[in-house]
Amino acid sequence: MQAGIFLGELELCRGLDYASRMSKPILAQNIAALRHSLGMNQTQFAAAIGTQQANISKWEKGATAPEGDNLSALAELAGVSEREFRDLDWVPKAGGARGPNGRPLDLKRAPEQFPTRGAYDDVGAVKLKCLNLELAMGEGTDLAEWFEETEVSFDANWLSAISPAPFERLIIGRGVGDSMRPTIGDQDDVLIDLDQNELKRADRVYAITIDGAGAVKRLMPSPEKGMIEVVSDNPDHPARVRTYPKAMIRIIGRVVWSGRRH
Repeated sequence: MQAGIFLGELELCRGLDYASRMSKPILAQNIAALRHSLGMNQTQFAAAIGTQQANISKWEKGATAPEGDNLSALAELAGVSEREFRDLDWVPKAGGARGPNGRPLDLKRAPEQFPTRGAYDDVGAVKLKCLNLELAMGEGTDLAEWFEETEVSFDANWLSAISPAPFERLIIGRGVGDSMRPTIGDQDDVLIDLDQNELKRADRVYAITIDGAGAVKRLMPSPEKGMIEVVSDNPDHPARVRTYPKAMIRIIGRVVWSGRRH
């Protein structure tokens, strides 16, 4: 198995124990994304929910989970049902923060409720590493032992709304081919969350290697024990679903955003 991506990833995040990393529960990520979208720190967010700051910290870490009135208040702020907020990926809707009635908040009339500054306004631009990995969306590209590395700047508030992962755990790669159309196109940039490197979310798109060849594919658990289904989104692909032993597949991270080139 070729080691290019793994050597690069280890260089990128030297000193971290990869075996001990686990993806946070969906609910924990949704809570962090909701708080960041409202531009609140944990103390302010706790006051808006009617709980303690320590609870917010535990919820976002996935150590405990909100229930009852707390879960209801979170779902109401997010503008979705409790089940959707608990079980499905949540992303902020256009129009900004919303009050309990579902209407956009008038921040000028209620500044004490929600601050007008983003939680990461003082951070400014965040530079993410852009790796020339050429992640194939076809048969798979053999990963070289080296790669060219550049940096791309992103707004910190925008990044925090896309993924709750620490900024240093996010990298930019590029997809090649058309097997994942219309989800991801040829030469699209993809934002990869390195913390989500286990198949804990079915029907998601991941940057992976298959026996050393890099690819961007949708992964699904297979009914066959010890196997994973690797899916191409393009309906015209000649082999949309292929099944591989889990041992052949290594997940680099989950694709949490893609940018279309025109």
